[in-house]
Amino acid sequence: MLVNELVNDQLHTLASWSEGSLQPAFSYAVAGNPCSLTLRDGLFIQPDSLQQSFQLPDIPGWKHATSYLGIALYDLNRRPFGNLCILSRRPLQTPQRAMELLQLFAARAAAELERQRAIRSLEQLNRDLESIVAKRTAELQTANEQLMAVNIELEQATRAKDTFLAAMSHELRTPLHAVLGMAESLQEGIYGPINDRQQQAIETIDQSGRHLLTLINDILDLAKIASGKLEIVPEPVYLTWLAENSLIFVREQALRKRIKLSSTIIPELRERQVILDELRIRQALINLLANAVSYTPLEGHVQIVIALDNADNPEQIVIHVIDNGIGIAAADLDRIFEPFEQIGPSSGRAKGGSGLGLALVRQIIELHGGRIHVESTLGEGSRFTILLPYVKA
Repeated sequence: MLVNELVNDQLHTLASWSEGSLQPAFSYAVAGNPCSLTLRDGLFIQPDSLQQSFQLPDIPGWKHATSYLGIALYDLNRRPFGNLCILSRRPLQTPQRAMELLQLFAARAAAELERQRAIRSLEQLNRDLESIVAKRTAELQTANEQLMAVNIELEQATRAKDTFLAAMSHELRTPLHAVLGMAESLQEGIYGPINDRQQQAIETIDQSGRHLLTLINDILDLAKIASGKLEIVPEPVYLTWLAENSLIFVREQALRKRIKLSSTIIPELRERQVILDELRIRQALINLLANAVSYTPLEGHVQIVIALDNADNPEQIVIHVIDNGIGIAAADLDRIFEPFEQIGPSSGRAKGGSGLGLALVRQIIELHGGRIHVESTLGEGSRFTILLPYVKA
């Protein structure tokens, strides 16, 4: 009796009983012997003349066999995965009875073999999973080590940046304040009278110095925001005062171009305090107003309009900075708030600048939990809209 398992085109004996004892396991080809017909048809009987009908393998149990009875073993999906067969040196006298007995053995053998195959598959799966886990663990360990190295580098870079910012704040702003102070003293005649040409030269020094100071301050503020070190200090503020105080900073520039400045605030907000960082919001408004005045032609109009998003149940303060200047091309609107982005000649905005002002404005507004967007038409003007959370004092 043989119990075989089919592996590719070979049959491997799982149990072989011959000559009154268990025999060592062996393998043989499926083709050319009655087992191939058993696997194909599910059942095959050769009552006698087996040697004359087949080219039998030269292995124990087959050499002197005269009769053969085989039954295929099926898995749960009804696919043959082996067979159970009886080889005898004598012809089968009652093949029907032998077949019935063999079918009983075959059912039990198939169930046991299927269980063993499942166990082997599970063991192999466990080995594969252990291998995958070991590999992933090694990869995670390597990734963690790399991440730790990157974090150390980032900490070092952050410390270097902080050192640089501190040095920049002191080494650049301190002498620049001295230059501006000296220019102011010369303009006021503290060191004696000056002629018109000297006055113009000193005004150029003063304007250039203030522009450079603004640029340095913007760079420092953006760096602080990027490193999370710029803190918002909310406090009660009157929006009327905030608007008027912001307009003061661009009034002289507007007067030189005969630009009209105005502010409009809805009655509900004129005498009511709201909670926000007055210093930073004023900084944002001054940036927007300075841009509006710069890009508005002679005798134009720049205004601040402050309202609420909903009169019945307001959730946001809405601040508009509106001008009737040269406007911005639609293609430039998406990138106007990016750092160091300067709008090209196609928009007609060839006034220079660092490209930091609007980037800083957006960062300040977002630190407040707000948003900013712009609407503009070339040749007609622009409207910058700030939306801030409405928090009553």
